[in-house]
Amino acid sequence: MALRFQKRVTLIPGVRLNFGKRGVSLSMGPRGSSMNVGSKGVYGNLGIPGTGLSIRERLDNGASKSNSHPQQELNSSESAYLDVKLKVNDNGILSFATEDGLPLPPKMINQIKNDHSEFLEELLQKAANEINKDFDELMIIHHVTPSPYQTKLTYHELSVPHPKKPKLQKIKFYHRWFGWASDIENKNNNKMSLYQQAVGYWESIKKDHDEATEEFNSIVRQSENGDLDAMEQIFTYALSNLTWAKDTQLSFDFKDQNTLFLDIDLPDLKDMPKRTAEIASRGYKLLIKDRNEIQLKKDFSHLVHAIFFRITGEVFSTLPILQKIVLSGYVQRNNPATGLIENVYIISVEVDKPKWTDIDFSKLEDINPINALERFNLRRNIDRSSNFCSIDPI
Repeated sequence: MALRFQKRVTLIPGVRLNFGKRGVSLSMGPRGSSMNVGSKGVYGNLGIPGTGLSIRERLDNGASKSNSHPQQELNSSESAYLDVKLKVNDNGILSFATEDGLPLPPKMINQIKNDHSEFLEELLQKAANEINKDFDELMIIHHVTPSPYQTKLTYHELSVPHPKKPKLQKIKFYHRWFGWASDIENKNNNKMSLYQQAVGYWESIKKDHDEATEEFNSIVRQSENGDLDAMEQIFTYALSNLTWAKDTQLSFDFKDQNTLFLDIDLPDLKDMPKRTAEIASRGYKLLIKDRNEIQLKKDFSHLVHAIFFRITGEVFSTLPILQKIVLSGYVQRNNPATGLIENVYIISVEVDKPKWTDIDFSKLEDINPINALERFNLRRNIDRSSNFCSIDPI
């Protein structure tokens, strides 16, 4: 099925939409690991399996946690260092090796574990957090849904600080005796000249920002009065500035000032995080668990409803004049009749504002987004195997 609406907005991580007189613009807001032990401190680099990420931590916080000096124990030369490779394999086991990949002697491994056990555990915890990050973010995406009464929309603050005035060197009487005064004056003048240029540049930026803020506030007032063009601009601004985990395409159309139709390009089941991790109670290792098919389908169902819940809240908060939002979600699937990849709608819901305001937004952690959306006119078809089947959207 082709997209129903031509107007679009994309939720992009790290990108912010800006207003101005010229219109709207965007601003873009290894498996191996190592421990370096030397005169500059002890550092650990931990590679996280399956993520392509690594974590670097200073293990001694500038000083050894014990009375011993590990760099002296591991190497008699204070200026030398030992490059120890740490690796968490797919089974979660933490191993120690030299830079050439040779296993460390057990005595040296035990020394590292004894001297830096706390920091090794911290590295493992951060590795577990990285593995769990996507799963955790997706499962709680609805926990920050705004209340429909949180309707004060503001333009982002100026992020460029005012330049600091330079500290000028004072000319003392002996500077003139030795003929240094002229050089000092020239340096001071150069500092002040650069400072004044920086101030001028900052004032120009601030002027543009003030004008953009004024323009934004004017558009907000127009949207509150039901101006559809203004409502579209504010809607686009608000959703484009959401903190969102992955790129998400939205298409929309305002039926009138009271009703919004919104289609969402949903993630697919195959995109769901497939593993979770935790530190084992004994030994330096992670317990990495693969989520089975039943768990993945439950995760996907939760995420789909959580996305709808969150976006509904964002829109009602942004456009208080709206009384109804019709959200529909689709995924890309192969058409067995043609072999072509097509958009297939799998869920659709009509949310009216009066019933939406019955939700206690101070207890979002206690709310199941699936149960929450079932209070409304919800259209979906889930088969016995917990698969979302094709539907006709509302």
